Amino acid sequence: MLTFWLVALAMVATAGAIVWIPLQRTRPTHAVSRNTVNADIFRERVAELELDKQEGRLDEEQYALLRKELERTLLTDIPANQQQTNSSHAQLFRWTGIVTLGVPALALGFYYFTAYRGEARDWISVQAQFEDAVLQAINQPDALPEKSQLSDFTRVLQARVLQEGFEEPDSLYLLGRSYLELGQLQGALMVLDRAYALDSQQPQIMLAYAQAMILAHDGRLNQASTQLLQQVLQVAPDHQGALMLFGFGAFNSGSYEQAIAAWQRLLALRDPVSEGAQLLSNGIARAQALMAEQAQASTATVPLRQAPAQEPTPTPGPRIEVTVDLAPNLLEQLSPEDTLFIFAKAAEGPPMPLAAVRQPAGVFPVQVVLDDSQAMMPALKLSGFKQVIVGARISKAGSVTAQVGDLQGSSGLLELIDGMQSVALTIDQVVQ
Repeated sequence: MLTFWLVALAMVATAGAIVWIPLQRTRPTHAVSRNTVNADIFRERVAELELDKQEGRLDEEQYALLRKELERTLLTDIPANQQQTNSSHAQLFRWTGIVTLGVPALALGFYYFTAYRGEARDWISVQAQFEDAVLQAINQPDALPEKSQLSDFTRVLQARVLQEGFEEPDSLYLLGRSYLELGQLQGALMVLDRAYALDSQQPQIMLAYAQAMILAHDGRLNQASTQLLQQVLQVAPDHQGALMLFGFGAFNSGSYEQAIAAWQRLLALRDPVSEGAQLLSNGIARAQALMAEQAQASTATVPLRQAPAQEPTPTPGPRIEVTVDLAPNLLEQLSPEDTLFIFAKAAEGPPMPLAAVRQPAGVFPVQVVLDDSQAMMPALKLSGFKQVIVGARISKAGSVTAQVGDLQGSSGLLELIDGMQSVALTIDQVVQ
């Protein structure tokens, strides 16, 4: 905020200098130039009168009369011109001062009563409150603010990530963790995927990315999250966060033996009488019981629960009805474990999707609606751009980043309108 006022003051000072400096330079020049000309004329006329007197063309009385008349003319001409020039310059300076000071004052007043109110004023206040906290948290990512302040903290962090152009992995990691705390899984997946693409060697980024994928898969492991956790454990075999998360994901995936192994390793690192150790022991016992039940009834079936379909609530702004089909020659490559991503990206701008939908890859064609409600960040919405490209990808590993073997397709350039529009595309390419 201080920067804004300093820049505004500098612009006003520059504009005033552009007007005042030329006036200061030209004002004395005009006045002195006119007076000098009058004095030169007076001296020339006096010399001519003296010459006429010496040569006898004028007597003493005529000479005195003409010289007196010349002096009178000079005295009356100079003050009149000076007064006129001074008056003109005084008026010019007065109006220049009024314009130089009045226009910025009116502009600032208009800004205060129109823009510096409501949401803008609240945002400036929030930004001033959390800007230092964001910088501190980037350097110490384990120090997130309390839940009641996390939403405002995340808004300021989003603005910083946007300003950095999604090129700083530490800021993206922190934003991903904030999204996880707020339960915004799609946003967490997108920014953590970008952070991992920029720096794939940081265990904390791999762990957070794996956590987001596990939560997005109803708490189950998939190929990508398993690989990430294994990479962390290869570097740090006793990493408690990775062991806990691997056991959690394996348990929900029905891999009870893996869950037991991970939790037993973690239990050996904990205080046996602590509450955490007791919870781990209970989890291990539960996994052992379920593993025994699996052995006794290997053919048992568990009915699948499917959430009832809900009609999306229409939102203002652009809405894209996307119909996605799969090329017939790629049908045999489709697997029940595959994940379908449908998204819209800016034709020119940041790499993050403006809207995205993630769902299991099933029967094609598939139809979804993309709108501002699916934005990952408030500053990156469909309504903020004029041209987008709609794409769809079938991921074999459930990763939001394209990998070799994934299937994909995209539309051409789409001009957005305010309201519903339709686009159809076909997944007909294999990522090489």
